[in-house]
Amino acid sequence: MINTKEKILETALFLFNRDGAYSVSTRHIADEMNISPGNLYYHFGNREEIIRILMQRMTAEFDSLFTQENIAENFTSGLNNVLDKTGSIMYRYRFFYMEPVAILERDPVLKKMYIAIKSRRMEDFRKIFNFMSSIGAITPLTDYEFEALVNNGWALSEFIIQSMYTSNEKITESNIKKNFLRIMIMIKPYLSNDFRSIVFPE
Repeated sequence: MINTKEKILETALFLFNRDGAYSVSTRHIADEMNISPGNLYYHFGNREEIIRILMQRMTAEFDSLFTQENIAENFTSGLNNVLDKTGSIMYRYRFFYMEPVAILERDPVLKKMYIAIKSRRMEDFRKIFNFMSSIGAITPLTDYEFEALVNNGWALSEFIIQSMYTSNEKITESNIKKNFLRIMIMIKPYLSNDFRSIVFPE
């Protein structure tokens, strides 16, 4: 049976995704669960603490996903698996991608966490691109091209849900995955001929 602390996190995630993180108070979460605010405060000091824990959970899911080993054994199926699961994680925690600046500006502790997470994730991107280079999947890159590819990949993926929202596109898990695959077109010019036909079959 799920315990109260876990239920609070699940309820908060549901409400944050539905209504936006800063349209939801701790009282809203307690009311949704039919518990007293005091019961909620026994487990969490405030809404920001809940958001931080959800951020840590999202990060842990990405940590287990963005590893070289996940694409090393079979490049095509491994890469597709990473992209598919990335879309699932982004959808599960979509509230954060809808309003990242507002969320980070209201919580300096969370902002510091995010900066550290971004640095680690960028390094993961570099490892994956280095692996792709080592197996001949991408053509040789200058340092500038390499860093541009890493940074552009991060920026595009980070704001894909906001772009969908401002385009009036329904935010569903399948649509996030579809749009995420579209931005992968940026790597097409850098793929070797053999791998280009594998990743982007005609």
